[in-house]
Amino acid sequence: MGRINQQSHKLKDGRTVTIRTAHENDAEAYLTLGKSVMSEEIYTLTQADELTFTIEQERNWIKTHIADDAHLIIVAEIDDRVVGQLDFMNGHRKRNSHTGEFGMGVHKDFRELGIGSFLLKALIGWAKNHSEIKKINLSVHKTNERAIAAYKKQGFQIEGTRTKDLKYPNEVYVDTVLMGLHV
Repeated sequence: MGRINQQSHKLKDGRTVTIRTAHENDAEAYLTLGKSVMSEEIYTLTQADELTFTIEQERNWIKTHIADDAHLIIVAEIDDRVVGQLDFMNGHRKRNSHTGEFGMGVHKDFRELGIGSFLLKALIGWAKNHSEIKKINLSVHKTNERAIAAYKKQGFQIEGTRTKDLKYPNEVYVDTVLMGLHV
């Protein structure tokens, strides 16, 4: 099972965040947070109206992923509230099973406190200790400069760009930046 040791960190505002492996009971909070981030319509590929999972389906998704040693789902929790999430999946073929991609979200009311960095550090630490994972990949909207800077700070490098990869309303196109980190 993809698991991390629970960690506690002091945030920039003095509060404490706990980073831990997700469990099935987090399904509702995980789904609610995902929909909240998606509803902002600026950071995610999936739009909020496309996320149609029920709580039971989310619970099963979490259960399936935590049963796979090369997948990881972690959450950031403040005062028993899930405020951040990260999920990592490795490739499904022999030739790419040593790599994987992740998605991450932090509730808008809890950004700029260091939560994203703590989630990333937990993922990187887990990957470095994993016998199979050798590289972490991600894709990010080119307009999300704050995220790109945070990824670079953790050692990720830009490996390419897919131009006009995303289409927003009114025919506005955004490039996708591809980044990677060898662990």
